[in-house]
Amino acid sequence: MPRPRRRISTVVRATQDKRIWAVEILSLALSHSTTRQAYKDKVTRLLAELEVELPQEIWVTARARGQANIVEIVVAAIREYAEQEQRDPLLSAGRSSS
Repeated sequence: MPRPRRRISTVVRATQDKRIWAVEILSLALSHSTTRQAYKDKVTRLLAELEVELPQEIWVTARARGQANIVEIVVAAIREYAEQEQRDPLLSAGRSSS
């Protein structure tokens, strides 16, 4: 019999991980020299929404990682995460609540 608490905590963790990823990717877009101002404005709004959903320490760390990343590294990480999500249905379970 599955343990409901464990499943819930796994879904919550997956949801938080996706928010962290979003902050990193949006931070990369915001700091990238070729991002157009209209997109930077939208990214700024999205980051403000995400800021209230994450603990401050995690927020700051994710922003710093995103600003320091290179596009190729982010793309490789997204691909890896997508492959993990296909193998583990619990990772995608948090998708509808994010």
